[in-house]
Amino acid sequence: MKTLALLAIFATARPGYQFEFPRDHWSHPEFKTEWWYWTGNLRAADGRRFGFELTFFRQASSPEAARGVWDPRDLYLAHLTLSDVQGAKFHRYERINRAGPGLAGANGRVWNGNWEAGLDFLRAVTPEFRIGLKLRAVKPPVIHGANGISQKAEGEGRASHYVSFTRIEASGEIELGGRAIPVTGTAWMDHEFFTHQLEPDQVGWDWMSIQLDDGSDLMLFRLRRRDGTVDRYSAGT
Repeated sequence: MKTLALLAIFATARPGYQFEFPRDHWSHPEFKTEWWYWTGNLRAADGRRFGFELTFFRQASSPEAARGVWDPRDLYLAHLTLSDVQGAKFHRYERINRAGPGLAGANGRVWNGNWEAGLDFLRAVTPEFRIGLKLRAVKPPVIHGANGISQKAEGEGRASHYVSFTRIEASGEIELGGRAIPVTGTAWMDHEFFTHQLEPDQVGWDWMSIQLDDGSDLMLFRLRRRDGTVDRYSAGT
C-alpha cells in the first residue's frame, strides 16, 4: 500500500523520459528520492594512496512546493569518507539539513553546508581533513537501463532514472594531519532520481563500479531478496 501511495503522488521513472543536460544533472523535486555520488581513488607523488566518497541525498516529504524558507519539504543528507590506505585509517562524517536559506540544495552544484561538488570540482571540510579537487570528465554521461529507465521491480514506475560519468580525471589536494598532500587520480559520479522504494521482498542492494586498464568501465548492482537470493532485476552496464 505504501508503494502504491508514493507512486500516486510523486512522479515515477517511466520510458520516454527525455534527458537534457546540464538540466538533468541537478534537482528533480517532482521525484521523492534523489542522490549524487562522487567516489574515487587518489595517489600522492610518493605513492601514498587514498580513497574518497562524497554523496548527497535529497528526500522529499511532500510533492508540493515549500511553503516557506524553513519548511522541510526536502531534507538533504550527505556522507563523506576518506580512506588513508598506508595510514590504515578510515575517516567518515555525515550530516543532514533542510534547504532553508541556502543551507543545502542542487542547482548548478550540489551542496550541504561547506561540502559541495559540481561537474568540475569537489570540496569538503571536516575537523580531521579537507579535500579539494578539480574534476574533468573524459567520457560523456552514460544513461543506464533500457529506454532511459533502470528497472528495479515488476511494473511501470518501479524504476529509476540513472546517469553516470564513469571516468573522471581528478587532481587537487588533501589536507590531513596538518600536511597538504597534492594528489591525482580518477573518480566516478552517479546520479539517480526516482520515487519507487524497495518492494516488501527486497531488503537491500550492493553496488560496484570498476574502471579497467583498457579504458572500459563497469557498473553492477545486486538487489537482495528477503530469502537470501538475488533479485532478477539486478543489472549492470
